[in-house]
Amino acid sequence: MKTQDKILALSLPAAVCAVLGEQLGPLAILSAADTIAAAHPPYDLILAAPDSVDFARDALWQKTTPVLPVSLKKPLRAGTVLRQITQMLSNPVLYLDDMSCGTWDLLPQDKMIRSAGHDDVILTDKEVEVIAYLARQNGEKVTRDDLLKHVWRYQSGADTHTLETHIYRLRQKLAAVPALKNLIQTDDDGGYRLTP
Repeated sequence: MKTQDKILALSLPAAVCAVLGEQLGPLAILSAADTIAAAHPPYDLILAAPDSVDFARDALWQKTTPVLPVSLKKPLRAGTVLRQITQMLSNPVLYLDDMSCGTWDLLPQDKMIRSAGHDDVILTDKEVEVIAYLARQNGEKVTRDDLLKHVWRYQSGADTHTLETHIYRLRQKLAAVPALKNLIQTDDDGGYRLTP
């Protein structure tokens, strides 16, 4: 069974959040002045008023969460916004910005990691999502259940080897580039972390 998506509404009017919340479930609502500590990332999607889009992409989530700008200048059609949300949640990789981390760059749109002086590492959508999710955690440990919940949208305690299979294949690809060989670390208790 899949989990409910975690969506942040950044600097949107309460009335807009109420209408969208009726269809999507409760939304986390913050203003652009709120801090990262109050935000409790990671989110699956950020809905942002035009004046908060750059803040959402750069300051809080370091380009690892899709951002949907919600224009408030013309009449807002809830159906259109809900359709865009569904599209972005079904394939978030298509909506992530490029990001740099140490000596390598993650290019989600191109589904690759580029490292200076080496061949590009071609990735699947899920591999990009795994790396982006781990990058959002800033080196903190992520449990197996967290990855299954936020990348695959499974409920906690799901009995599957999907994650382990993807991590194994991803590590094989990364091992071809010396700078990326130990990019994904496994903790003694089974958690994962990204080490730039």
